[in-house]
Amino acid sequence: MTVSEKIKVKDVTTHSKNDKDRKPRIIELEVCGIKFRVHRYIHIPGTWFLSSNEFNVDKENMKTDDLKEAIHNARAFMVGYLDAMIIQLQSASKILQESEEIEI
Repeated sequence: MTVSEKIKVKDVTTHSKNDKDRKPRIIELEVCGIKFRVHRYIHIPGTWFLSSNEFNVDKENMKTDDLKEAIHNARAFMVGYLDAMIIQLQSASKILQESEEIEI
């Protein structure tokens, strides 16, 4: 991975033929094969949510009605989430490497 790698951003909202108001409702972001979505949730209007199937993140409230701010908040959330996951994975790897034979 290089620092110059871009974040891919794509509007994946599905619209009906009769839908005259084609505002984005689902924005997918991808970086290094990791995908997450900033989206609306019909039962809670007026805010955006973050979801990522890969990391079991479901409808994390971004607490804003502004799409650009929601994307900014989603990026910050994912950075914190991934950093915490890296620490957890490094700890697990170290324990597995240093542990004695496992007895059953």
